[in-house]
Amino acid sequence: MSTKVTPPQPSGLPLRGIAMIIIAVAVLLLAWGVYSMTNSGTNTAQEEVTVAETSANKPAANASAAPAAPATPATSAANSPAATASAAPSQPAAPAATSGATPKVFALNNSTVQGLANRVAEDLKSKGFADVESGNFPDEVLPKSVAFFTPGNADEEAAARKIADQLKITAQPRIDALKDKPAGVILVIAEDLNR
Repeated sequence: MSTKVTPPQPSGLPLRGIAMIIIAVAVLLLAWGVYSMTNSGTNTAQEEVTVAETSANKPAANASAAPAAPATPATSAANSPAATASAAPSQPAAPAATSGATPKVFALNNSTVQGLANRVAEDLKSKGFADVESGNFPDEVLPKSVAFFTPGNADEEAAARKIADQLKITAQPRIDALKDKPAGVILVIAEDLNR
């Protein structure tokens, strides 16, 4: 009588290892989801505020170019951007008056000097610009530093010119590479500000 010996069966996939990989991936996806929600929520809130501030400034500028209407509850819609645009379509826009509000300033490093945008941002804060953020601008290489403003926004233009005077650089309207950036003065910092 012979005994039949069966060879050991492979145990298959190591279930414990697969479970650990799945748990690690799930934790990473969860962390990424939380980060993207909190990061995009902050940017969206900032963009909504800047859009609201910009749209609040534009009707006032258009209202000064249009004939004055009596303020009644029925004509409160006359102060909307669409109403002011239709009220004076053939008149050229008058230069916008500044509201005196200091716009946000974005100091973006466009140089190879690490931390240059942070240094310039701190310098601007010490000179009275309270709302200054720093970052990078890798989209296009500029030969010299420039303070950019949104065309038609008198507050941004005034702040950009003040910054340009203090830093001994130029101020000019935004270039195409900056058209999608949020409202505010965009200070693109090149090597010339590494002083």
